[in-house]
Amino acid sequence: MKKVLLAVIGSNPNQKTYRYALQLSQQIHAELDVLQIERSRSGRNEDLNRVNPWKPDGVRFRRTACTGDPNTALIDYVQQNRDVVFTIYDAPSGGVLRKKKMIPKGIRKLPIPLIVMRD
Repeated sequence: MKKVLLAVIGSNPNQKTYRYALQLSQQIHAELDVLQIERSRSGRNEDLNRVNPWKPDGVRFRRTACTGDPNTALIDYVQQNRDVVFTIYDAPSGGVLRKKKMIPKGIRKLPIPLIVMRD
């Protein structure tokens, strides 16, 4: 089954970004995979369902947590999961992603459509 990937840096996804990913998954009849990326081990493992009050009705939902460089983790996930047809990147609000050249080259070259969202 095809999947929409929502990549989240840290533990709290932007609500608007999450809703967009959920709606897109519903519209194209895809599963929603959430890749929760921590830059370093902080000892905490927050459950996305606790942070997120919406239970995805009609959408299969899977959460994967990992630690490391967000760009590498995102690229590796897409390469290992060939059924991902769309990627939504919940960019950290503290970073600067105003121009295309500010988005890491590896992410720009993903073989699937990419939407970068910021709050």
